[in-house]
Amino acid sequence: MDYAHKYVENEVLTSRGVNVTMIIFKDLIEKMEYIIRFLNPADIESFESEEALDKLDRMERMLEDQYMDFSKFSESFFVKMADCYQEIIEGLQTFKQTYNKVIIQNALRMIKDLQEAYEEVIKRDENQY
Repeated sequence: MDYAHKYVENEVLTSRGVNVTMIIFKDLIEKMEYIIRFLNPADIESFESEEALDKLDRMERMLEDQYMDFSKFSESFFVKMADCYQEIIEGLQTFKQTYNKVIIQNALRMIKDLQEAYEEVIKRDENQY
């Protein structure tokens, strides 16, 4: 196991739920930016394209896990979050069929918006104490 992986694992195991979500957002953003930059639909067999598709599959599983976590609750905030994750997941599934990078760019924007919202929650939480 490499040190970077061990560091992230330690961060996840010792963090609050909101911090874990921020770690997930950061990872999703990195994966999406990689896909946008390196996936070449004209050369889907290239190493970079295969790596991008692998990241896409991992990203989809991460989002599905997040969706499942939020869909358990009935409060409107959680329902809205689950709906956002579901919309992103559906977009990724469409992307797998079309390789239209606009879909990934839209998903990236949504994740960044969610990340900003979580940052605001963290700031408000820190200011209360």
